[in-house]
Amino acid sequence: SRALKHYEDALVLVGGWVPYLLIEGNPRPGSPFTHVGSIDIDFVVDPNKVGEDEYRTIVELIRGVGWRTIAGKRFSFARAVPCPDGVTREIQVDFLTPAPSQGGRQHRHRPIQLDLQARTMRGAELALRHNAPRKLSGILPGGAESSVEFLMLDVVGCLGTKGIALGERFKHKDAYDVVAVLDDYGPGIGEIARLVKPYLEDDLLSEALRVIEEKFRTPRSEGPMWYSEFLVEDPAGREQNAARAVRIVEEFQRALR
Repeated sequence: SRALKHYEDALVLVGGWVPYLLIEGNPRPGSPFTHVGSIDIDFVVDPNKVGEDEYRTIVELIRGVGWRTIAGKRFSFARAVPCPDGVTREIQVDFLTPAPSQGGRQHRHRPIQLDLQARTMRGAELALRHNAPRKLSGILPGGAESSVEFLMLDVVGCLGTKGIALGERFKHKDAYDVVAVLDDYGPGIGEIARLVKPYLEDDLLSEALRVIEEKFRTPRSEGPMWYSEFLVEDPAGREQNAARAVRIVEEFQRALR
C-alpha cells in the first residue's frame, strides 16, 4: 500500500484482512479473541478516481517494488515476503472493481489502466460507499519501520461484502469472518446494528443481510457448519460452536428490527 500512496483515494482494502484490522482497532472490551488475519491482500479500485494519464500506473508502481504478474490472472500480482516468524511466504495482491453500470454483456474483467485489468466483483460498490481511513505501522520486508494510511472497509462494508460473498462461493472463512466481526468488534452487536440500520434500503446491503440470515438459520445450516469447521476444533466442540454462531447472528438480526 505504501508504494501506491499516489492512489490512496482510489483503493479500498477489502477481503480477509479487514475483519482482523477492524477488531484489532476496536476490540470488544475484555475479549481475548485474536482474528486469524489473512495472507493475501485485496483492493477494490474506484475506476472513477484512476486516470489513464497518470505519471506512473498502479502496475508500474508495484512492479517497481518487486511484485510480479501471476500467469493467467490479469488482476493478480505476487511477491515473496519474509514474515516476522522467519518464514518467507508468497503473498498475492488482487485488484477488484465494480462491473460497469451501463447495460450490455458483463465481463469478468474491467480495464482500469492500459496495463491493469481488474476483476469485477459483485458488491464492490459497497466498498466504495462504506469505507474509512486507517493508519497502520509495521516493519517493511527490508527491516525499516514505516507507517501507511489507506482506505479500508468499515463494519457496514465488511458485513455487506462478506454477505454477498457467502451467497456466491463456498469458503469457510467467510462465515468465520462474519461471526468474528459480530462477536468481537467494538462495544457489541447492538452498536454494530445501529451503524448498519441507516443503510437498510441499500439493495446490495439488504441482499447481503438476507444471505447472512439464511446461511445461519439453524446450527446445521452452511454458515454455522463452515464457521465451526474453520475453527479446526475436535468434532465434539463443533456443535457448540455452530449453535453459538446461530445465536450471534440471531441477536444481530433482532437488533436490526
